[in-house]
Amino acid sequence: MSSAYKRLLLAAPKSGSGKTMITCGLLTALLNRNITCRSFKCGPDFIDPMFHKHVLGIDGGNLDSYFLEAEKVKHQFMDLAREAELSVIEGVMGYYDGVGGNTTKASSYEVACAVDAPVVLLLDCRGASLSLAAVVKGFLEYKENSHIKGVILNRTSEAMAKRLEPEIEALGVRVYGYLPECEEGRFDSRHLGLVLPGELEGLKEQLQRLAKTMETTIDMDGLLALAGQAPPLSPPDSKESGFSDLIPEDGEKKVSIGIAKDEAFCFYYQENLKLLEEMGARLVPFSPLHDQTLPKGLSGLIFGGGYPELYAKELSENTTMLLDIKNAYHHLIPILAECGGFMYLHEELETSDHILYPLAGIIKGKTFPTKRLSRFGYIETFAKEDTSFLKKGESVKGHEFHYWDSENNGDSLKAVKPGQQRSWDCVHGEGSLFAGFPHFYYPSNPLLPKRFIEACKKCQMEKRRKLKSPFPERIYPMIKELEKYFLQIRPLDEQAMEKSRVRWSHVAKPLNSLGALEKDIIKMAGICRTSNVTIGKRALVIMCGDNGVVEEGVTQTGMEVTAVVTENMTDGNSSVCIMAERAGVDVFPVDIGVARELRSGERYPLLRKKIAYGTRNFLREPAMTREETIRAIETGISIVEHLASEGYGLIATGEMGIGNTTTSSAVTSMLLKKDPELLTGRGAGLSDEGLNRKLKVIKEAVKAYEPLCQDGVDILSKVGGLDLAGLTGIFLGGAVYRVPILVDGFISAAAALAAERIHPGCRQFMLASHVSAEPAGRMLLDELGLVPLIQAGLCLGEGSGAVAAVPLLDMAADIYQKMSSFEEIQIEEYKPMGGA
Repeated sequence: MSSAYKRLLLAAPKSGSGKTMITCGLLTALLNRNITCRSFKCGPDFIDPMFHKHVLGIDGGNLDSYFLEAEKVKHQFMDLAREAELSVIEGVMGYYDGVGGNTTKASSYEVACAVDAPVVLLLDCRGASLSLAAVVKGFLEYKENSHIKGVILNRTSEAMAKRLEPEIEALGVRVYGYLPECEEGRFDSRHLGLVLPGELEGLKEQLQRLAKTMETTIDMDGLLALAGQAPPLSPPDSKESGFSDLIPEDGEKKVSIGIAKDEAFCFYYQENLKLLEEMGARLVPFSPLHDQTLPKGLSGLIFGGGYPELYAKELSENTTMLLDIKNAYHHLIPILAECGGFMYLHEELETSDHILYPLAGIIKGKTFPTKRLSRFGYIETFAKEDTSFLKKGESVKGHEFHYWDSENNGDSLKAVKPGQQRSWDCVHGEGSLFAGFPHFYYPSNPLLPKRFIEACKKCQMEKRRKLKSPFPERIYPMIKELEKYFLQIRPLDEQAMEKSRVRWSHVAKPLNSLGALEKDIIKMAGICRTSNVTIGKRALVIMCGDNGVVEEGVTQTGMEVTAVVTENMTDGNSSVCIMAERAGVDVFPVDIGVARELRSGERYPLLRKKIAYGTRNFLREPAMTREETIRAIETGISIVEHLASEGYGLIATGEMGIGNTTTSSAVTSMLLKKDPELLTGRGAGLSDEGLNRKLKVIKEAVKAYEPLCQDGVDILSKVGGLDLAGLTGIFLGGAVYRVPILVDGFISAAAALAAERIHPGCRQFMLASHVSAEPAGRMLLDELGLVPLIQAGLCLGEGSGAVAAVPLLDMAADIYQKMSSFEEIQIEEYKPMGGA
């Protein structure tokens, strides 16, 4: 009887029998005969279907009876094969091999039953002859209806095939031919998915040679006839077959969702993509490897599996794309990521040769090679808590196959191995993110993609959450340069810190008796990646610049004072210069934005880094352009780079700029989202009238600019100063080049918090010198999580508090390095004691 769904399933007794090779050769031969084909793969492997699609141009998908019940497997096959003249289904592993190794669940046999397909068994004849007849007999009799109708003999000679044919056919199955050992039948297994552009044509030529051989040695017409004898398939039960109740009405506007597709991200279940499109997604491909930015107008992102470990360097260097993706995440764009895509979202990826590459930084920690498959196989995952896309107790099935692991796998879901007691936590389901190693099969619970689509549509409707780049095209190169610095930042060295803690515990003194000094030495060990902490050369960088807001009468003096004091610093004639000489600190005054040209003395030569002749009056217009702000930040980073190369092991921060307590109060108000009245002090001694005028100016500016600011750079550009932006760069540079940076007072701390907002985590590279007398001084240090060494009511500025802290750190470092241990003086060590 003729069937509307002509079909064959190619199976084998075990893996490595030649299923993929013969399937590809058969599909190529059928294409050469102008027969429209569909290819399918039994089980969860999407690499073979992807190979068929991209190398042979044949659409298809997966048929998996673990993911779906038999009726839904049949419906899926009928849906995808509807337009095909013939469908070829490639089996998985051994024909009867299923979940757990002792069941037929999810086996090729179970799929054959679900779609009622005739099966051709491929026998690897190398090293065997008549024993193969016994193998066939066993396979035929193991199940009452085995569906096995024929045999192909692989890797044997024509003579042996002729001898075996009558012995096998006596069992009631037909031998459809043989395939000899041949070069065209060999290709690297890595090609099953990873096909480089330069190799594609060579593979196609190889498959053509294979098809030509098979036309000679295999009865193709007989296989076509067998496929045509497949029984008719009855329409599936509508209640069991599809997800019509979850599919929107025709004409409903689709939502644009970006999907990562390139050499690094190429693993997707075709059924997942089809279901997303049916549910209202317009999938927009983009390349994290090759595209500079995300496509415009996206309301969601999907990152599939693939080979990010092979392209880690290129992915890491595409900094504007990484920045766009981070921007999308911070704008609450819904994100689905699995396996390779999950790895891409981490802070770092470690390659097989143990090189670390910074990546998107959305998920804390790194991924690393394990040299073996981690948590391989089928899983069913259960939501431990409500997430945006799965509610507590709901499940979705999937599969894991990865040689890399993560320091931070997530714990929103619990994965359970079928038929086993083994389980583990996985997946980050926080907020708009759903990311983990499992490859989820959406048809196993279509509520997951449905809720994702709904979240994307909600995002699309809310203009404030629409994904759009906040940066003009002209400054993308500048952002890329800035992001290049940030992507070099690595966490503190925990091993060095632990060694430093142990060293302190052995020093012959009461435990923790130096308080914050001990903690700072431990932190310095983590920054410098060695427990052998020595400070060595130390520097004070003083950022000098004028502020246009002085026009509003917010200071006691005019901005001309900035130039005078800066020039005095170059002569060594200022309070902080005298303090620095006593503390052995080299001073580096920096003209980053003083309103006039300056002379330079010989004691501390001026670093000429002028971005502009002062800032604009932020009450009337933004203080700086975004470009100027980024240049000032880059200036600070480059100064740290230079000082680090000159061997400086500690950098103190200072500033000089009339009006900069006003800019710092405005910046702090926006960073902390607090009323300026709680933060604003008298600066250099304002009267009540002057303080009220200062407060009025800050409040008006914050009210006007706060809704327009999307990040720390925006805040600095709107109400900050060039000195503040330069100091922000110093703090960021400390994280990049692993140099401890001493925070001075209020103004320095405002810049430190701006740096932390621009790149979270850089506060780990900061030390607090003192608490400023300004009202916001303590608030800023608390927000940064820093403990000051000095509480003396200092408010001189210029970096004086930071310089005052240097001798304390010197003394602590000397005790750490030079003092005898308990063992050396033969006294029993102090032990931590619990409270009474």
